[in-house]
Amino acid sequence: MKTLFIDCFSGISGDKFVASLLGITNDFDYLIKQLKTLPISDEFELQLEEVLLSGIHSLQFHVHCQDHHHHKHQHSHDHHHRGLSAIIEIIDSSKISANAKKFAKDIFQILGEAEARAHHVPIEEIHFHEVGAVDSIVDIVASAVLIDQIQPDNIICSPVAVGAGFVNTQHGRLPVPAPATAEILTGCPTYASEIKSELTTPTGAAIVKYFVSEFKDMPQFTAEKIGYGAGTKRFDIPNFLRVFLGKIFSKHNDEIIIAETNLDDCTPEQLSYLAEKLFAVGAVDVFTAPIVMKKGRQGSWLNVQFKAKDQQKIEETIFSNTSTFGIRFKKQERTILERKYITMKIDDEEIIVKKGYYQGKEISSKLEYEKVKAFCEKKKISYNEALRMIQKKIIK
Repeated sequence: MKTLFIDCFSGISGDKFVASLLGITNDFDYLIKQLKTLPISDEFELQLEEVLLSGIHSLQFHVHCQDHHHHKHQHSHDHHHRGLSAIIEIIDSSKISANAKKFAKDIFQILGEAEARAHHVPIEEIHFHEVGAVDSIVDIVASAVLIDQIQPDNIICSPVAVGAGFVNTQHGRLPVPAPATAEILTGCPTYASEIKSELTTPTGAAIVKYFVSEFKDMPQFTAEKIGYGAGTKRFDIPNFLRVFLGKIFSKHNDEIIIAETNLDDCTPEQLSYLAEKLFAVGAVDVFTAPIVMKKGRQGSWLNVQFKAKDQQKIEETIFSNTSTFGIRFKKQERTILERKYITMKIDDEEIIVKKGYYQGKEISSKLEYEKVKAFCEKKKISYNEALRMIQKKIIK
């Protein structure tokens, strides 16, 4: 599985992300051709600069807006008031791929929703301020184009450094992370740093929020290419974004959390109800087993498997539906088969077959129980008869 890992030890911004990806693709000409199809292409020029940060060769991506040096105030006035609909129209009018258009529009949607929440106004009234400027439009569209060019199967990101201190905005001096950035990164692991500056911008936050499937430290990884995207500010640490393109080589390809607790006063009916509630809030698997507790009391061992994002809901469900005073948690890796679901018609009834693949090879298949059950009830036959009938049709 081709994986892109984003190392945000110095935060992330749109220009740093674009530069780091160009370190992977090494094809600036392709990006220029794509961006020049934007209907605002006469408003900017692009430059890719090679710089050394802490002795590391890095790339720095510049968007030079027309008349930027001589009419900076006028430029800001003209372009800080583009609304979401205008930006969507700009993207749709370009000749970039359909995938890249979707990526860019979805990222701007995330930005618009965050700005609307932060300022408590309808999204239609949001004019984006800084992120509506030409350079930010270019950064987001360029990010979309490059991700579409690289086509990673999976994107993972480290916890995001947001910086500290204050930042100057159109709304005055605000704490870091800026309100829009904080809104976007809700639910994502972030941390402050000793650097008194804005390390992660709203644009950078929206990019990782949209593209990243999982936030964690670098997994066991075989890197094939590494890109370094430099920022414009200089700190005590190297201000670059580092991305790795390669493959995860761990034999484990998934991670779950296991919650356990011992219960000595739950009836079978209560445990059955609890299991239903746990599955409803995201549990991957739930089981109980009989145990003998202290003082010889009979009890039940509850084991719940789930994804990290669902931990709070799992905790609340267990505490609300049992009398336990504590829950034990542990992370565990697991290897899972790639799964595909095949739908077929048998005597006008829909049957689903779940197929399992290991390293691209099919090694198992299984009929989905609920569909077989429905087939039994419709045909008024036993489960075994239904299995024989279905398997006979499949073999044919």
